[in-house]
Amino acid sequence: VTEIPDIVTFAVFADPWGNHIGLTKGDGSGPPVSAGDNPPIDWVEIGCAEPKKAWDFYRELFGWTIEGDMSGEDGAPVHGGFDTGASVGARGGIGSSPDGEPRVDIYAAVDDLAKYLDRAAGLGGSVVMPAMKVDEETEIAMFTDPQGGTFGLYGSAH
Repeated sequence: VTEIPDIVTFAVFADPWGNHIGLTKGDGSGPPVSAGDNPPIDWVEIGCAEPKKAWDFYRELFGWTIEGDMSGEDGAPVHGGFDTGASVGARGGIGSSPDGEPRVDIYAAVDDLAKYLDRAAGLGGSVVMPAMKVDEETEIAMFTDPQGGTFGLYGSAH
């Protein structure tokens, strides 16, 4: 269990397949936690070797507001919370991975996959899966950021 004072307390464990699952408890200033057996997915962590560079990449790519402790003083983690400006939280799914290895993929809903793939490439990322239809109404794509983190996009199929 790790506590970042006045921000969040969190813990991480691995599921049987090796996927890391995080649990969080806020400082009380955020939205209320749901009661019952179906807690919402409401936090995403993007871990990388150079978080300050990742902040700039995702800020430039999606226009996210990112704020936090960039000092790293006394061995403290460099950490920033991001605000997408969206009024809804995360949704998700569980399925098989193409290579059989455990993974967690993060997807952002966008209006134009090609636009964001081009923007990611222009910022030093690489397209790892071009846009493809997954059903009649939806297409997905994936890129890696400059540090090798994988990120997905989805939107309406055109």
